[in-house]
Amino acid sequence: MNEFSTGGVRPAGDWSAIAGRATAQMRTGALAGLLFAAGFALAPAAAATAPVITTENGRIRGEVRPSGAIAYRNISYAVADRWEQPRRAPAWQGVRDGRIAGNICPQKVENPALDTFTQSEDCLNLNVWVPKGYKAGQHKKPLPVMFWIHGGSFRVGSGALPIYDGDAIVARDVILVTVNYRLGLLGRFAHPDLSKQQAGKPRADYGLMDQVAALQWVQRNIGQFGGDANNVTIFGYSAGGVSVNYLMAAPSARGLFHKAIAQSGGIQVETTQHISERRPGILGAPLEAQGVAAAKHFGSGETPATLDQLRRLPLDQLIAYQEKTSLGSLNPVVDGVLIPDDIGRTFRDGKQAPVPYMAGSTSWEASLLHYLPQPLPPRFILAGIDGVEPARAAFGGVDDAKLAHAWFAQSTFMGAAHYLTRESARIGQPSWLYYFDYVPQALQGTVPGAAHGDEVPFIFDTLPLKIRNFSAAQITLADRKVARMMTAYWTNFAKHGDPNGPGLPRLGARKTDGYAMNILDANPRINPDFLARETAFLDRYYADHIDLSK
Repeated sequence: MNEFSTGGVRPAGDWSAIAGRATAQMRTGALAGLLFAAGFALAPAAAATAPVITTENGRIRGEVRPSGAIAYRNISYAVADRWEQPRRAPAWQGVRDGRIAGNICPQKVENPALDTFTQSEDCLNLNVWVPKGYKAGQHKKPLPVMFWIHGGSFRVGSGALPIYDGDAIVARDVILVTVNYRLGLLGRFAHPDLSKQQAGKPRADYGLMDQVAALQWVQRNIGQFGGDANNVTIFGYSAGGVSVNYLMAAPSARGLFHKAIAQSGGIQVETTQHISERRPGILGAPLEAQGVAAAKHFGSGETPATLDQLRRLPLDQLIAYQEKTSLGSLNPVVDGVLIPDDIGRTFRDGKQAPVPYMAGSTSWEASLLHYLPQPLPPRFILAGIDGVEPARAAFGGVDDAKLAHAWFAQSTFMGAAHYLTRESARIGQPSWLYYFDYVPQALQGTVPGAAHGDEVPFIFDTLPLKIRNFSAAQITLADRKVARMMTAYWTNFAKHGDPNGPGLPRLGARKTDGYAMNILDANPRINPDFLARETAFLDRYYADHIDLSK
């Protein structure tokens, strides 16, 4: 969904993961973004001292940050033709300048921090952040790796945005990787002719394929940076959290990561869209139908465009069409190979990756609906509920507007995280469920809770980025303390599969029953009976509906 703000959200195409439109909320970081995107180092005098790393593709020199951390940017991990699987990137000659951000994947830009980047279909690059003073081979053992997947509704964003700067993360002795992957219709597309050409192979979910390719690159190369290829944690929020959940279900990603954190990874537990088959619900049309519609739109008269013609379409035309027709979050679909089955059934049947897993949401996920430029009619969301009145009773007898917001937030985010962590615990994996409920002090009393994605600048300790209309002067010592705790919980999990550690309030591991919740705010604690009535109803709802989509 949206990594910049909760403003400007599009109406849902997949109501279970409503998209956010990228808005110009990172004004306080605009100058840094301009300098960063233009390739200027914040400490140019130190850049010459950055060590050169040799990867399988060639040599690269990074930027020494003011913190002492080193950032190696714009490392090509794969290349891909339009709507084809990624393949290994070719080698380059000489020493690549890793101070300059790489191309971002084509998208409609509404954020000044993204407007300064170059867009290209040649955008499959990643960034590696290394701690101050760390040199591969000169320590007792390699460092854990954290692999970040950015949000943005699978339609906007970049892993190179300043909000994802890794200084604070790597200061806790981990390696950070941030990645770009194909977005929009370039990242998710199906057409009957594609299905014929790619029969028996992964198809449709091209952005997710890119993420697998990037993880494969990490396995082959991260040791050169001092990282441990046998201790990789994937983590991401919104579209990135959704990606984490799908990678948990992808056989081809098995063994490429060893822990997983899904932040606000909104999915429909009870069903997943397919390529050729109709699924239950108002949004169950097969993805191929969208490809057929695109072919008709770009055709001539009654003759639809061929697949070859669609592949040659100029990017501006494709993106303009995407913005008019492909609304909402472009979540991956079941293709039978990359993603063999619906996510809910995959976890229920114990077929997910057997790794430590953490998932959760923020306390105001409905912020995505609150900031819509045109209010989304409650009936749109309520139409997706099979049995509105039983749901209304479970959610406290509220009116349609309140029920729509509560159902969206609970069934898509919190209820899904509750379900997935429980099923992960059932296969014997350490699992953790959290609820981020901290609002910066200057905003307290003005908003209902922590908006969608508000945990991100706390985890990366890049405040005030993303927080609406905030300046650095408004961030208090209390806000900074929460950021340090969040960074510690996340990096502890990456190191040990357990967020707990010295000096931190203790969190509780997920059990296979009950409704205990780890509340993350200024005073982290365990609530033993959190939203029990609503969550119990959702548990029954998922169980009753999960096999209807077979």
